[in-house]
Amino acid sequence: MKPVWRGACTAGRNADGIKCVQVGWNLFPASGGTYRAARLVKELLERAGISSSVLTVHTYPHPADPLVECALSACALPIVGRYGWSQEVKRVLYDSLQSASFAVIHGLYHHPAVAAAQTCRLLGKPFILIPHGGLDPWVFTYRKVRKIVWLKRHQHALFGPPSTLLFTSELEREKASPWLCGASQHVLHWPVPAVQNADRHLAKQRLSVRLGIDPRQRVLLFCGRIHPVKRIVETVRAFLSVAPTQWTFLVVGPLHRGVDQREFLSLLMRSGGRVVHAGPMFGEDLADVYGMADALVLASHKENFGHVLAEAAAHGLPVLISDGVNLWPEIERVQAGRVIHDCSEDRMRHELKKFLSLAPDDLARLGANGRAWARTALSPEAIQMRMEEIVRGLFARRGDSKPDDGAPLAVANR
Repeated sequence: MKPVWRGACTAGRNADGIKCVQVGWNLFPASGGTYRAARLVKELLERAGISSSVLTVHTYPHPADPLVECALSACALPIVGRYGWSQEVKRVLYDSLQSASFAVIHGLYHHPAVAAAQTCRLLGKPFILIPHGGLDPWVFTYRKVRKIVWLKRHQHALFGPPSTLLFTSELEREKASPWLCGASQHVLHWPVPAVQNADRHLAKQRLSVRLGIDPRQRVLLFCGRIHPVKRIVETVRAFLSVAPTQWTFLVVGPLHRGVDQREFLSLLMRSGGRVVHAGPMFGEDLADVYGMADALVLASHKENFGHVLAEAAAHGLPVLISDGVNLWPEIERVQAGRVIHDCSEDRMRHELKKFLSLAPDDLARLGANGRAWARTALSPEAIQMRMEEIVRGLFARRGDSKPDDGAPLAVANR
């Protein structure tokens, strides 16, 4: 099947001649954090004066998206299609990367990632690989043999010098260390803009009637895909078991086919309105959700970063998270919330009850600590500078002070 083009797949030449091609698999909004990361990388690069295009391979049809310049369809065969194999991907990558200065590759367990790394090596182009938590030990609790065979086969192409690995937390890098073989490594949080104090009364006024939530209730928020990795069914059960009656649990996000939807919907019906599923929300509605909430819970098995956690902290919400969320050491250090260690269901119930029983002033203090942390650790300006340093390092390690065409790295909007 021919690629679907929105424009030229190769990045357009900018004033400084520095160009990047991002490569991923199923890069579309419903894929969650990986799509958001590709968008953030594009914004960071373009603010540094670097043009960026995005190429993705899809395993099933999707609507056109303004982020993606080129979309290829994966082979329909059951096995190879599952790994994003496409007959055209190598040719398209070769054509795109020939005129690029470097590449950014998202993910590990798909053919486009390996093909992009191999093509970069063939053309002598540096690349940044973002594993997106793909080396977290929890990932190997399912399809373990298949993943280990894949990594052993492609370990050098993906991780060997001169590749640069980009992790979004120090803990993610530590968990990945057994697989790394000489690659340069960096940690870069994703940026979150500072948020002004929300008008909670106005936010509740706009959403409470629509969502069927009594405005006098306190609101515990979950925001994200309703996916088994998020432990959302377990969290709902724990909430119904131990939460004080003045709390309502607001669940925001799309249902994923991997979750036990029958049990999830049954819990909602049995909750008597104490658990509300609002579906996905965006824009002003999402801002109002953060504005009306009193706290956030995220008890995931694995979160290499946790965009929702970062956004909640920026909005001044106290958080209850599991130690599967890789930002937990920072949350614990700055006292922005509570952490559930060794997150069994019994442990979750115990910690959730303690957390929801905290006095409002104590919760507000945790939220204020989180907001202060987000304004420094997740500052877009600081992360912009760090990204520029990493890009400069791509060429410095090759012995170049600048990209092939001799253009210096320009910084826009500084």
